[in-house]
Amino acid sequence: VMSVSGGKMVRAAAAAAALLGALASVPSGIFVRAFSPPSALHASSVPHRPPTISSLAPPLPSSSATALGLSPASALSLGGIDARVALASLGATAKLLSTLGLGALAAKSKRAPNLLDGDACSCLSRLIYNVFQPAFLFCSVAATIASSGNNGLPIRTLLLMPLAAAIQIVVGSAFSSVASGAAGLEGDERRDARICMTFQNSGPLPLIFADALFSGSPLLTEITACVSFYLLMWTPTYWSFGRNMLGTYKNSGDAQDSGGIVAELKRFFSPPVTGAALGLIAGSVPLFRNSFMGQNGLLVPLFGAIKTLGTAYLPAALLVLAGSLVGSKDKSKAAAASIDDQKDGTRLKLRTILSILFARHILAPLGGIATIQLLGATGLLPAIGSRARSVVTFAIMIEACMPPAQNTVVMLTLDGLTERAGRMAKTLTVLYSLAIVPVTVLLSFALHQSNIMALK
Repeated sequence: VMSVSGGKMVRAAAAAAALLGALASVPSGIFVRAFSPPSALHASSVPHRPPTISSLAPPLPSSSATALGLSPASALSLGGIDARVALASLGATAKLLSTLGLGALAAKSKRAPNLLDGDACSCLSRLIYNVFQPAFLFCSVAATIASSGNNGLPIRTLLLMPLAAAIQIVVGSAFSSVASGAAGLEGDERRDARICMTFQNSGPLPLIFADALFSGSPLLTEITACVSFYLLMWTPTYWSFGRNMLGTYKNSGDAQDSGGIVAELKRFFSPPVTGAALGLIAGSVPLFRNSFMGQNGLLVPLFGAIKTLGTAYLPAALLVLAGSLVGSKDKSKAAAASIDDQKDGTRLKLRTILSILFARHILAPLGGIATIQLLGATGLLPAIGSRARSVVTFAIMIEACMPPAQNTVVMLTLDGLTERAGRMAKTLTVLYSLAIVPVTVLLSFALHQSNIMALK
């Protein structure tokens, strides 16, 4: 039996954040000296340049590096990850846990009860879906397109991200079918597990980690652009194919409309997709680009107002995540998360948790590597050793490392399936608690293999 209470989650998040923060603050040279051979320690007494990322571990064979789409100099073995890369990953995880801890404290506050209860999270989710995320995508995509010819990533490179999203969704769907079948899952349990295996937290978490790793660097803008273009494919697919995967399309309002093609188009062009599409137009068409982002553009104040709303996307998403993972535990103590008891339909089973963890943190990263291999083999990736290749490689790999999407709870709630939504909230609580270590390790691997830290 496994039970995760809100108070325990708060203390665990605070303790983990403090530990990771302490580790991240230790000079990386201590770790380098601690794990260096004696000869390296003797040599350190002689003045020399600081070790580069690729100098701390032997490179992979050239064939393996080429297969991964990386330059031999930057492709390193998993066992020889640079201490500085690992510390950067730990620091990013510590920042996430600290933020979640603050959100959890707000959810458990006695002075302001119900501050982050289910109703508050539901209202905030609607604001994110209808206002904050569309505003963020509009400004991000428009600014990226407008700067692509100057100091940004080329459009050809950015268009690889929707393609990568499509490949990862197809591969993830195949993996989810195999993993759920091997675990013996059936019915709604299998459908819920499959969407967790197929669709990851593709927006908030990658952006949070990128901000923690590259704040103040041009890399942050480039990775944000990559994530925004990734969402161009991921978002409509999640809200259409994902809903079909859950078996809830017939319960949705769009499915009950008699508009036919109009209803399908309305379903596809959800607010986030519409925001991204309008950003694509605003950044591509010279008239709109000059109006929104020109020095004396008539619509510059409007663009600034939309950008201000977009800055609320990440903080609001973090609050919803914290409220969903912690605040939801107070709704009913009698429905506390349990993994063994199969009599209660809202309780969790060990095989479900293990199968999702296996799919998300083992199969999905392998799918990310396969995506990079495929794009590299077809010659679509930028040149080996280029800045664009490192950024795109890191963006694809970090997407493959994330835990399941938390908006599935919102999806089930909107379709009136409260019992399944409650079970999904408990499933995500357990999965996010157990994902701290594998996500940190996989993030270190993504930083290491992409060699992006050398560009910072």
